[in-house]
Amino acid sequence: MDKRRWISPSETAALLGMHIQSIYVLIARGVIPAARVGRKVLVDRHLLEKELEQQAQDVSRARR
Repeated sequence: MDKRRWISPSETAALLGMHIQSIYVLIARGVIPAARVGRKVLVDRHLLEKELEQQAQDVSRARR
Protein backbone atom coordinates (compact mmCIF):
# COMPACT_ATOMS: atom_id res chain seq x y z
CA MET A 1 0.00 0.00 0.00
CA ASP A 2 1.11 3.52 -0.77
CA LYS A 3 2.49 5.23 2.34
CA ARG A 4 2.77 8.82 1.11
CA ARG A 5 2.52 11.25 4.03
CA TRP A 6 0.09 13.66 2.38
CA ILE A 7 -3.10 12.40 0.72
CA SER A 8 -6.10 14.10 -0.84
CA PRO A 9 -9.49 14.33 0.87
CA SER A 10 -10.90 11.88 -1.70
CA GLU A 11 -8.15 9.37 -0.87
CA THR A 12 -8.93 9.92 2.81
CA ALA A 13 -12.62 9.24 2.16
CA ALA A 14 -11.74 5.99 0.38
CA LEU A 15 -9.34 4.98 3.16
CA LEU A 16 -11.95 5.55 5.87
CA GLY A 17 -14.97 4.42 3.85
CA MET A 18 -16.67 7.79 4.28
CA HIS A 19 -18.31 10.33 2.01
CA ILE A 20 -16.00 13.11 0.78
CA GLN A 21 -18.25 15.82 2.23
CA SER A 22 -17.94 14.19 5.67
CA ILE A 23 -14.17 14.36 5.30
CA TYR A 24 -14.30 18.10 4.52
CA VAL A 25 -16.52 18.67 7.58
CA LEU A 26 -14.09 16.77 9.81
CA ILE A 27 -11.15 18.71 8.35
CA ALA A 28 -12.95 22.01 9.02
CA ARG A 29 -13.62 20.95 12.62
CA GLY A 30 -9.97 19.98 13.09
CA VAL A 31 -10.77 16.31 13.66
CA ILE A 32 -8.73 15.25 10.63
CA PRO A 33 -5.24 16.80 10.45
CA ALA A 34 -4.84 18.67 7.18
CA ALA A 35 -3.01 21.56 5.57
CA ARG A 36 -3.85 23.89 2.72
CA VAL A 37 -1.22 24.34 0.03
CA GLY A 38 -2.47 26.97 -2.35
CA ARG A 39 -5.96 25.79 -3.31
CA LYS A 40 -5.25 22.17 -2.41
CA VAL A 41 -6.21 20.55 0.87
CA LEU A 42 -3.91 17.72 1.93
CA VAL A 43 -4.45 15.32 4.80
CA ASP A 44 -1.50 14.23 6.93
CA ARG A 45 -1.86 10.46 6.68
CA HIS A 46 0.71 9.74 9.41
CA LEU A 47 -1.08 11.92 11.97
CA LEU A 48 -4.46 10.55 10.91
CA GLU A 49 -3.31 6.95 11.36
CA LYS A 50 -1.70 7.81 14.70
CA GLU A 51 -4.94 9.44 15.92
CA LEU A 52 -7.04 6.47 14.77
CA GLU A 53 -4.70 4.06 16.54
CA GLN A 54 -4.93 6.11 19.74
CA GLN A 55 -8.72 6.14 19.57
CA ALA A 56 -8.80 2.37 19.00
CA GLN A 57 -6.61 1.86 22.08
CA ASP A 58 -8.85 4.16 24.14
CA VAL A 59 -11.94 2.18 23.10
CA SER A 60 -10.16 -1.07 23.89
CA ARG A 61 -9.22 0.16 27.38
CA ALA A 62 -12.74 1.43 28.04
CA ARG A 63 -14.18 -2.04 27.30
CA ARG A 64 -12.06 -3.69 29.98
